[in-house]
Amino acid sequence: EKELVLENGKVRVAVDRATGELTSLRDKATGQEYLAPGGRGNRLLFLEDDHPSMPAWSMRYTGRELDPGTLESIAVLEDGPLRQTIRTIRVVHLDPALPPTRIVQDIMLYDDSPLVIFKTYGDWYASRVTLKAAFDLALEWTSVAAEAPYAVVTRPAERAAGESVLDM
Repeated sequence: EKELVLENGKVRVAVDRATGELTSLRDKATGQEYLAPGGRGNRLLFLEDDHPSMPAWSMRYTGRELDPGTLESIAVLEDGPLRQTIRTIRVVHLDPALPPTRIVQDIMLYDDSPLVIFKTYGDWYASRVTLKAAFDLALEWTSVAAEAPYAVVTRPAERAAGESVLDM
């Protein structure tokens, strides 16, 4: 099979074996597909950040997207009555002077829950690089709410024409 599937009574999630990206995220009650036609979910983007002397929360993207590396492995880690988990391991060479970065991701779905959980961790060997997970969504929105310590900020959605990506 080309895909691995996580499924319970509420949602069905399909993960591409070749990339580790979501190819489908479907609400089983309504039939709503949350990914745009031909879109992907959980695309790991490594973005160059050109802020050598600023704190970690102050980012200045150069617009350069770095090589996403290779998917080293993908496997069903758990397939039990309470939780299903798919684990992916990605190897990325972000700095030639340093060892490769390894990103491990567990994609989890609990029984009777509509939430898909992405647990991401690894050995990070890079500076001035930010990791983002992008989802090509089949949704329309006019505002975005972002949580920060002690506050939630709501602002108008600023998207270019035709853009349908939400970065998490």
